Amino acid sequence: MAVWSSWRLVVSEPADSFANMAVEESVMEHVSMGLSPPTLRFFRWSVPAVVIGAQQRVHEVVDVELCREKGIQICRRMSGGGAVFKDPEGELNYSLVVPRGMPPLPDDDLAIHPLMVGILVEGFARLGVAASFSGTNDVVVGGKKISGNAQSVRRGVLLYHGTILLKVDRERMFEPLRVPQEKSERHGLKDPKLRVTSLEECLGRVLPLEEVVEAFSSAFSAFFGFPFERGSLSDPERERAKELYCKYSDEGWIFSLP
Repeated sequence: MAVWSSWRLVVSEPADSFANMAVEESVMEHVSMGLSPPTLRFFRWSVPAVVIGAQQRVHEVVDVELCREKGIQICRRMSGGGAVFKDPEGELNYSLVVPRGMPPLPDDDLAIHPLMVGILVEGFARLGVAASFSGTNDVVVGGKKISGNAQSVRRGVLLYHGTILLKVDRERMFEPLRVPQEKSERHGLKDPKLRVTSLEECLGRVLPLEEVVEAFSSAFSAFFGFPFERGSLSDPERERAKELYCKYSDEGWIFSLP
């Protein structure tokens, strides 16, 4: 395992869903080979998209025709979890790529969620929001979801990524999704739109993006005990991401049955 004196913080320009997923896999590959340092990346979306989990069937969780009519991309990610709508204006996403078992992370992958979600709770606290851990991998405020998260482990590397809701357009968020009735009932709600909130709703104002990045990057840095240095993707990472773009934009991958 390569030894790095600092970790890399990347704040990417908005990109479409296929590019964002391709970059995540490219960074994973380069970290696994010791060519890139552990990396925390923040990114947004240039076009609206529905991103589904690795084990989901598109037609069961997405209104495909509506997405095609409205120009909403459909993308399959490498991690598990459910389908989520990606709003170019409403959210900030993060992804952490580190060697599996990197202290203080445990070797037990199932034990990672509480620790990682705890970092996110601390990030929200630094912004003045009292959040808490809920379920397997959610962060909630007053019982309403403000962040959903997932993980994937490949080639000895952990990818942990998720969403930080900045503001929420509930109608737009849920229109392309097919939410099972039993999922809403499990949360004691008839309408799933009532189960989400955002930083804007919690604080009554829109936060500068840099303030949000600073709060969460400092929370990650404090947990791992490593400083982050602002950086960018390497040329090999960019080239590999261009190759992987073909995979993530291919309908054979998107509509494949798990």
